[in-house]
Amino acid sequence: MATRPIPVSDAQWTVLLQSAQALLPVDRPHYLAALAEALRNEPLPLGDGALHRAIRITQRTYWRPPRVTAPISQDRRKVGEPLLE
Repeated sequence: MATRPIPVSDAQWTVLLQSAQALLPVDRPHYLAALAEALRNEPLPLGDGALHRAIRITQRTYWRPPRVTAPISQDRRKVGEPLLE
């Protein structure tokens, strides 16, 4: 079964691709496929609000918080010591 293309404007295409940049590279193809599936159910022409709503909902599924690899430095000031001298 052939799927129909989803018509989006250049600005919408830019937003769609930028939304994938927040994800790990391994998750991007799966995210874009899930986003396309969500957008197929939207009425045409596709509005900006529908696109942003689909991005918000779909991105939650694939977003993973970054791992902290370096230790967080400790504040070496003494209690009551000013930030700047």
